[in-house]
Amino acid sequence: MAYADDEFWRKYRVWATRSAYRHMDAYRRVAGMAGGGLVLDLGAGQCEIGRTLTGWGAAYQPSDATPKGDEAIALDFSDLDALSAVIGEAQPTRIISVFALDVVLPTEQSSEVIRACMAHECVREVVSAGFYYNDERRHSRSVEEVGGITSYQVQARTNITGGGLVETRLEVPAASEMFGPSVVEVWRCIKREE
Repeated sequence: MAYADDEFWRKYRVWATRSAYRHMDAYRRVAGMAGGGLVLDLGAGQCEIGRTLTGWGAAYQPSDATPKGDEAIALDFSDLDALSAVIGEAQPTRIISVFALDVVLPTEQSSEVIRACMAHECVREVVSAGFYYNDERRHSRSVEEVGGITSYQVQARTNITGGGLVETRLEVPAASEMFGPSVVEVWRCIKREE
């Protein structure tokens, strides 16, 4: 499995370091908009985001299906009952999922998870990042990636709308050694209509 492969994590660290500057605006938004509340990270992985957010004063709670460290909650975010219980107990104001929710689940299912998060009054906003390949793979729902991982691509025009929610997107070309020259990051921000 790629997540146990040292080479995967070496390439990941290079990618994360090179991507950090590009991702800072999204992290600043999440930290600033938490307004003293808690940020729940779905699919926290190595918890790099948490170090950044807490450095800016945001309270941070990592969660992952295979948690790293004592502070992370064991959570399979596709289990909506377990997710609801964690949100009900933690009462986060923001939820972030960077290259987890929109990569591990097909867009329709990740959108269902986001709607379940937003059903909690305490949650003001969900920020989720995924990707797609801007090449012949664009129209495939899933792709094989580094380390034999199957990842899902964010599908075009499947924005979350209705039910009092609105989604905005930012798409950023993001060539890398790990993912190749044609990858485009998709940052989705879902919040309540004003």
